[in-house]
Amino acid sequence: MSMAKGMVRNFFAVALLGVAAVPASAQVPGVSFTVVPSVGYFAPLSSLGDAAVAGEAKLDGALTIGLSAELGVPALPFGIRANLEHVLDAKMEQDDPESGEGSITMVTGDIVFGGPRLLPVRPYLLVGAGVKRYDFDTTESDFTGHVGGGVDVKFGPIGFVAEVSDYISQFEFAPGETKLQNDVVARLGFRVGMF
Repeated sequence: MSMAKGMVRNFFAVALLGVAAVPASAQVPGVSFTVVPSVGYFAPLSSLGDAAVAGEAKLDGALTIGLSAELGVPALPFGIRANLEHVLDAKMEQDDPESGEGSITMVTGDIVFGGPRLLPVRPYLLVGAGVKRYDFDTTESDFTGHVGGGVDVKFGPIGFVAEVSDYISQFEFAPGETKLQNDVVARLGFRVGMF
């Protein structure tokens, strides 16, 4: 099993443990815990780098699956979120024309600033940081910032989420040669209130 698949498995295991612990935590007044499974689209805005022989290396857009777990505490003016995004069937193409298939996994911790709820709709902004892991022929893990925004539409304990965010990192294509990466993910999901 690749490291990226191991990260995905571990994240889902931790999320499930959090759900299992809900009855014990649900006694705290005003505290909320929600999970958001999602599907989305990964759109890289720049190439990974340029090699003299193989040419420019680019990532293709691809589908993603994601899971977020968010904790709301009345004493805090923001929510705390753990977020995972996994890019399915990621492809890296070069001019020579070599290409490689692999996966990309982003795991972040975020602070979520919710706006006022306008009837069932509530906008929000998020900012956080974590790790972006590229798993192709070789594996590289990089620090990533995470910023974005979205809206959720709530109907009782269930809501729907539309979100766009940017994972900002540096990729080392060759020793000593790094390039800024902006990878945008647009996703749709549903929010389930556990308590």
